[in-house]
Amino acid sequence: MEIKINECNEKALSLSIVGRLDSITSPIFLPKVEEAYNSGDIIIDCNELEYVSSAGLRSLMTLYKKAQSNNGTLRMRGVNVAVNDVLRMTNLDSVFVIE
Repeated sequence: MEIKINECNEKALSLSIVGRLDSITSPIFLPKVEEAYNSGDIIIDCNELEYVSSAGLRSLMTLYKKAQSNNGTLRMRGVNVAVNDVLRMTNLDSVFVIE
């Protein structure tokens, strides 16, 4: 998994995820994103996100709660069918903003 920080300011943190977000990569992903995040929205480009597991969903929920506490939300862009199916099955497609 690779995390690319695209933009970081007081309004939003924009990043891209390449690869899988699972039990192996989540412990790396979450601290890196939390370290870069200031306030506002968290915008995740998922064009190259291949897979998300329950551990990955847990990390995303943690980020969602952090963004919410800073008057922001979690936005996901370019979600593929497989990841979208997982979000829909867990009802997280109604929690996160899917663009």
